[in-house]
Amino acid sequence: MISVAERKFSQPFLPINLGTFGTASAEVRTETWLKPDTFQSFVHPSTSKSVSADPDEDFDFVFVVEEFGVTFPFYITDVDWALERNEIKLLLDHAGLFSVDAKLVGVWQERDDDEPLFNLESFNFELKEKLDTPLANFVTSNLWLMVGLASKVTIQIPMMEGYHFSLSYKTPLDQLKSIFAERQLAEKALIVESTFGVDLHFPKKHISADDVEALSFAFSAVTTDSFEWMAREITVFPPALAEFAWMVPDTPIPIPIHFPTQDVLKTIFGKQIDLKQFVIHIRKALIVNHSEAREHMNRRDGSPVKLVLRPVDGKLHYQRFSSPRCQLAEIGPRLGRLLRAGPDLEKRLAAKYTESFVAIYQGVDKSTLDGLLERPTRMEEE
Repeated sequence: MISVAERKFSQPFLPINLGTFGTASAEVRTETWLKPDTFQSFVHPSTSKSVSADPDEDFDFVFVVEEFGVTFPFYITDVDWALERNEIKLLLDHAGLFSVDAKLVGVWQERDDDEPLFNLESFNFELKEKLDTPLANFVTSNLWLMVGLASKVTIQIPMMEGYHFSLSYKTPLDQLKSIFAERQLAEKALIVESTFGVDLHFPKKHISADDVEALSFAFSAVTTDSFEWMAREITVFPPALAEFAWMVPDTPIPIPIHFPTQDVLKTIFGKQIDLKQFVIHIRKALIVNHSEAREHMNRRDGSPVKLVLRPVDGKLHYQRFSSPRCQLAEIGPRLGRLLRAGPDLEKRLAAKYTESFVAIYQGVDKSTLDGLLERPTRMEEE
């Protein structure tokens, strides 16, 4: 038996700062009006109903993002308004996962022979609170990301006599980038959580590089039969016996290494998860401590030999042995559409970066642009 004791990974994982859901605000143009009696009969509904498969008409407030083919339905749990104020505040709840403060800003216009009408001028919303679950973070990040990337968003308020309007948002590119990173991690956490039957508590403000690496590894482990993982070094302890002498050849040349099944454990957000067993191999490995390991192996006394291996291609190759396959129970059509939207979101975000780059350098001649983009040589860097 060969014991794999330590893996020094060189995967470029970085910590991620969260909490980037700022206020989204946009001007509105609408031909429909709100009347005071719309609010006077308002009754607080139950918010315990699932949003997984119900029609949007059953909810009070819906974000419709047609470009992505998705809707985000909410219940209105509170309304704060007065004729002397030029705003209507709504508290929205999405299946108990997260709540949103929404504000309709406009003017109450008095009429001589009838009740006043509310003329909407702008609409903004901001995150009030959310659960620390992967699902809550996944849905929240999708809402903010899709609203920020879409050219048009339609707001439907069935509770307010079918009131609706359309608008578009201009979200800073850096904010969209960080929200997309959170979406990707929340998706991975959601799949890992469901596959292994554990409850993960998603951090509120910061995810460490170790958690990013562990989560990405676990996601790869359950979504593919085999995968590669960057590794700078790996330390193993084969016994000093003749049958393992091949692992330390006479000369320090790169050799292929195949390990028997290995148990892999990962700690994600403070919870240890048993990913079960994998077969690991290295296409070609250099023995960093060759002389020391060779001398120890030649003793043939069965004691563990410390062997520090450095993969030539910098990769460990994992083959699924007993690790479970990806499972998502009862995802429903809404969640399914959000999960499938990842590639389109990434493509649109990349297009935003291209547009931003073109806008910055518009009017710059080609030779100047080439000079700005040219990388310095190593000698110039030094």
